[in-house]
Amino acid sequence: MIKITTETGFTHVVTPTIFPDGTSQVWKLPAAMFEARDLEITWNFDSEREIIDLLSLRRLLVSQTWTLHIPFLPYARQDKNIDNTSTFNLVVIADLINSLGCQKVTAVDVHNPMWTAELIRNFENVEVGAIHEHVARRRDTHFIVWPDEGAADRYAKSAPNAAFVVCAKVRDQSTGAITGHKILHTTQHNSLPPHNFLIVDDICDGGATFVSVAKLIRQEYGLEVNKLDLFVTHGIFSKGQQHLLDNGITNVFTTNSLTKNGDGYQV
Repeated sequence: MIKITTETGFTHVVTPTIFPDGTSQVWKLPAAMFEARDLEITWNFDSEREIIDLLSLRRLLVSQTWTLHIPFLPYARQDKNIDNTSTFNLVVIADLINSLGCQKVTAVDVHNPMWTAELIRNFENVEVGAIHEHVARRRDTHFIVWPDEGAADRYAKSAPNAAFVVCAKVRDQSTGAITGHKILHTTQHNSLPPHNFLIVDDICDGGATFVSVAKLIRQEYGLEVNKLDLFVTHGIFSKGQQHLLDNGITNVFTTNSLTKNGDGYQV
């Protein structure tokens, strides 16, 4: 979904015409869009065909100053060099966004903030530490669980009043396949058990990582576990949220960055 907001607060949701051959056309915009000087474009990613709508929209609104907000930046995880097993599509989407000539581009909790800022001009990553703190307070969290050291380093300032459990992947050394998780280190909480745990990360796709981490926490802490919640900034939930709830997670929390998963918004 693409929404346009003018400096006077007038909003318009872009509804392209889709033709039988699968192509699209953006047209018949309100006059207020052309009369405005500054436009705020919000792109709530639903499908990659929306990229052509953005490019078409820029052709129409060529005289206006744009700021672009993309809550969930597509291709943000494809941040590796190109070879026959991976593609650096973050570069591809960055080139397309740069062609829009935006005064400012923002996205929420992107997978690799440093790379993204290098590639997208005038880019700013929206941090989510305040949301972590909000969820932790709301759920009376005693322990924040980081699925890996990268998450621990990245979100180190989140929920400073909670203790931490830092996990790591366990691999089969002969194949390299991930077989589970282990606890690297943990800090102590001064309250008596049972305790409330909150797993925190940026993206949940199918949820295999979080099912594995939940299994580990319940095995290691046993009856000390009261609630074992999950917060992810971006909830894809390709296997559904029930898959998580059936495998050790008490509650799932996410933001509204992906509008098609509206049943998951609890913050």
